[in-house]
Formats: sequence, structure tokens, C-alpha cells
Amino acid sequence: MAEYEPLRREHFEGWDEAHKHWVRDVDEGHLVGFAAREKSEILCIGGLYANPDDGRLWAVFSSRGRPPPSVHKMGIKIVEAARNAGASEIWAELDDTKPRAREWLLRFGFEETAEAGPMTRWRLDLGRPGITHPDGSGHGDDSLRSGVGRRASRPSGEG
Repeated sequence: MAEYEPLRREHFEGWDEAHKHWVRDVDEGHLVGFAAREKSEILCIGGLYANPDDGRLWAVFSSRGRPPPSVHKMGIKIVEAARNAGASEIWAELDDTKPRAREWLLRFGFEETAEAGPMTRWRLDLGRPGITHPDGSGHGDDSLRSGVGRRASRPSGEG
């Protein structure tokens, strides 16, 4: 069973090069999150990045293989914490090379935007009512149930 711990610099040791820049962000306090560990192996890392350049809160996640099922509940806690702290939205970029990335964004209630970026950008509106947990209990909002989510329409001529 996976155990979760606050994200720290040492969680990035041995992680792929694409995520090395996150170490600086953790050190500077711009990235807070978790690492899921099973025995001595880090299975996945994730959290929220407060970008000092654009002022947005960005969701970040990376996994070595399939993440443990409990990672969804950890994600819900992070979204709830952001909402309780007064955040109005969370942004994410879809990495199409990750097999289930689109499904996860939809499951959390993110909506695709027409905003240009290196990858497709998605936005989660935290102004909506509470979160429903994967077991069906929760606060009455179905936006985080598997298969529920809306795709924002793109203006004509884009896409």
C-alpha cells in the first residue's frame, strides 16, 4: 500500500530529467505536493505549482507506471485545500504521451480551453460546489467522478 509524504528535494533523485526543474520550485516554495512511496520506491509525485510569472496555480503530476488507486483521493485533498485557501482556479497542460492524462483531467472536472501553449491547456473552476469522492460520498458535485467532465468549445476556425 502506498504511503504519502510531503514533496521534498530528495523525491526527485533518480527521477527523469524533464522534472529536475521542479527541485528549484520546491526549494523556493512555489511547488507543494506529495510523493507516493511503496517500500523504498517513489511511485509518483504531484501537487500544485504557483507560477510567479503568470500568477496561476498549475496542477503537476508524474508517475512511474500506473499510480496507486489512492492517488485520486490525494488529488481531491489537494484540490479541496486550494479551494479552502481561496484559489479560484487550477490550470493544467495535457501531455498526450501519457495514456490516461485526458481521462484524469476530465475526472477532476478540468475543461479544455482554447488558450495557446506548448500543450493543450485545461482549467478547473474552483467556484463550483464541493467535490464528490470516488466512492460516491462527498459534497454533491459529480465533477470528479470517472467519465464526468465537459469539453469547452473552441472558437470557430481553431482546433
